[in-house]
Amino acid sequence: MAEQARLLSENERQRELIRGLSMPVLPVSSETLVMPLVGELDESRIALAQATALQAIDQMHARHLVLDITGMPFVDTTVAGGLIRLVQAANLLGARVTLVGVRPEVAQTMVALGIDLASVATAADLASALHREPITK
Repeated sequence: MAEQARLLSENERQRELIRGLSMPVLPVSSETLVMPLVGELDESRIALAQATALQAIDQMHARHLVLDITGMPFVDTTVAGGLIRLVQAANLLGARVTLVGVRPEVAQTMVALGIDLASVATAADLASALHREPITK
């Protein structure tokens, strides 16, 4: 029984590690972070993305976060709402957020759902978003 409990604990620790690695926040300068979001997001992954991004912004004193959604197959109202909450919370920490990688079908879905992203900066791709921001070393 003790061995089984140890294995279950180890399994859960590994799951947490994998969850953390699935949402990396990559520093590209002293003030700019990039967070690629890959795969489908449900409420728990959205919450993890929010917590991970906000913790990185706080720890690294970042002023800009680029959210790259190129690897997301779709965006629904739950995902869009989570992204907006992340943008608002990042703004409260003093960081601007730029959304990149919005594919045409995702853009059409967001418009059809009536999702208002007027307060969110966008860029066509990662290079464009990074070019806009001054890179501080």
